[in-house]
Amino acid sequence: MRQAMCRGVSRTVARAFSLVELLVVIMIIVIVIAIILPSLGGARNVAKAATTETIAKQLGNAVDRFRQDRDGLLPGVFSPAEMGDQENADTYGFTTMENVILDLAGGIEDRSGLNSGGSQGLNFGPTAAAHALNTQLKRFVRPGLIGTDYSGNPGYYEPDGKTFVRQKHTSTDGVNSQWSAGSVAFGTSEADIPDVVDAWGNAMILWIEDDTGPGVISSVQDFARVDSRNPSRFYWAANAGFLKSTELGQSGKDQTQSANREFSLLGDGVANATLETTLAGLLGNPAYPTTDDLDSVSDPTTLLPAAARGRAVVMSAGADGIYFGSRDTGAKRLSADSAGLRYGYNFFTTGGVRHVKGGASTINDVTGGFKDIIQTFGN
Repeated sequence: MRQAMCRGVSRTVARAFSLVELLVVIMIIVIVIAIILPSLGGARNVAKAATTETIAKQLGNAVDRFRQDRDGLLPGVFSPAEMGDQENADTYGFTTMENVILDLAGGIEDRSGLNSGGSQGLNFGPTAAAHALNTQLKRFVRPGLIGTDYSGNPGYYEPDGKTFVRQKHTSTDGVNSQWSAGSVAFGTSEADIPDVVDAWGNAMILWIEDDTGPGVISSVQDFARVDSRNPSRFYWAANAGFLKSTELGQSGKDQTQSANREFSLLGDGVANATLETTLAGLLGNPAYPTTDDLDSVSDPTTLLPAAARGRAVVMSAGADGIYFGSRDTGAKRLSADSAGLRYGYNFFTTGGVRHVKGGASTINDVTGGFKDIIQTFGN
């Protein structure tokens, strides 16, 4: 009887995963995560790029409003030639962004009794002569006033606290230096003046054209020079404060040239002639070469821009945190040309072959091969 009853009982036994099966499941999960994460990272970068474009547009619109009110005059306490002084690159590192922001959002206080440092005010500018003039005029910067509602604010630009950050490194604020690491101590006051940063937390560069530069472009140096000892349209020294950085912004990226690692094609350490060629490629307008008959050009490396992309050009380093990074696709195409990002490559390959699309000659903007975000204003 007991035996019969036992035969009628149904038993369900749970089967556990074997070690091999468990490892297979874990591997599948890891693979799925590895597939998904880059997509999520890419989506975040797309969103940050859109935000950065908005930041640049807001700044550019402020520049345009200023120009409309000042009969075409571009903002800036100091002229482009003053900003391009070699002394600025070597000693002060006062950036074009800082120079322009003071004209757009205020922060300069003219009052007797101020000194050249401390809580009362900061001296500023690209040269010792500029600092001396400020002292004479009793003209100093109070960073806390910039963009605030006070009587001296011209009101063209209202910087957002998240996108307006000083680039001076300290041990407590977590903001990285715009200067070389180590014992270098120049640019102290200038680094206390905030700069506009992109959605990745890195300083954005602003290029301002020198209206007093050569009217006719017959050489690369007529369009771009390292400094303003001779006249040009643009000067590298005006933004040396960032291009000499070994620890830029939140990304902490080194912009300077060094063997076996990524660097900025505009960074300190690149040969002067190469910097000038690359600046002309970056800032020259592809729609206005110095010759209309491109089909007759035998040497594309001689092509020059007749006009700038804009009188004001805003530039973000993009997701990689390096201005015109040496590992970007656009830079890799230059592997056979150590002379830099030539303007002529808007129209020809590095091998001298005309760019063609759909059977017709076309323009292939040289900046398109880089991760940088570039917007132009003041055309």
